[in-house]
Amino acid sequence: MRSQALKFSLIAAIIMMVSNAHAGTWGEHESKLATLRQRVKDGEAEVKHLIEAKRHAHDEAEVKTLVEQIATSHKSLTEFAKKLDAEELHVRFKHPEHAEKADVKYTRRNLKSLEQLESEVGIDARL
Repeated sequence: MRSQALKFSLIAAIIMMVSNAHAGTWGEHESKLATLRQRVKDGEAEVKHLIEAKRHAHDEAEVKTLVEQIATSHKSLTEFAKKLDAEELHVRFKHPEHAEKADVKYTRRNLKSLEQLESEVGIDARL
């Protein structure tokens, strides 16, 4: 009987910790939002820079390396964008009184595909 009570309290504690995963002070949320926004912005800039470098590369091995770096950077960018969406949703529903101050967007982030980023860097973007 005592072991069942111990198991129940352990399960209850785990459930409470998981449900409070996003809990924190408002300052922590603001900081996390700012960090994630900057990482998304930096990630887009990095992918564009790598695409531009790929356009000017002449060696096949260098192009292959750059393509791998682009894929890795874009995957990282996608993960940061998903984390930002999750944090903005949390703020929107759990801290609505602060959401306006945080400039939270209530639409899903349309992350640009590699093709869209590549077209922004190419000749079309310059015209």
